[in-house]
Amino acid sequence: MTVWIAGVVTLVGAVAIALIGWWVASRHVPQAAEEVTPRVSRARLRYFVALSVALVLALIVTLPRLPYPAGAEPPVRVRAIASMWAWRFEPAPDVPGLSATDVTSAYRSLAYLNTDGRLIVPVGRPVTFDVAATDVNHGFGVYDQRGRLLGQTQAMPGYVNRLTLVFPEPGSYQVLCLEYCGVAHHVMAALIEAE
Repeated sequence: MTVWIAGVVTLVGAVAIALIGWWVASRHVPQAAEEVTPRVSRARLRYFVALSVALVLALIVTLPRLPYPAGAEPPVRVRAIASMWAWRFEPAPDVPGLSATDVTSAYRSLAYLNTDGRLIVPVGRPVTFDVAATDVNHGFGVYDQRGRLLGQTQAMPGYVNRLTLVFPEPGSYQVLCLEYCGVAHHVMAALIEAE
């Protein structure tokens, strides 16, 4: 619902800007000192109209491609906690609609840790990481199998940053620290399996 409202507000704003621009352009009277021929004035108006139409069309075409369309399932929530020099994953404490005793079982049904410590998450569904640190600043970067960065945020003591990602295909995704955090920074890694 929020995405739909944001899209409508953005569309109304774009139309309002276009109407204001048209109104200003139609009221423009060349000053005597300005030596603009009527042909140049018409060309400016055509460029303005063409640019306005192109921007409105781009807005209309791209609005449905927002990352998380209206009606999408709520994201899976996971806490990612950084400590020198490791990542720890655990269930997010505020899973909507669940009592505190049900959080762990709901977490396990959506995302869970397997026996070797890898986090298992669903493919194609938004996963929100609540990222924090216990000691110094760290960088939480998630890479796909080809080594491309899917997303990143800072892990800071006393603050929670949220990063929402959709894992597009099954496989192993690597979490690396992107902020130099000390002597063993280079070994600060974790694996996420998307299934």
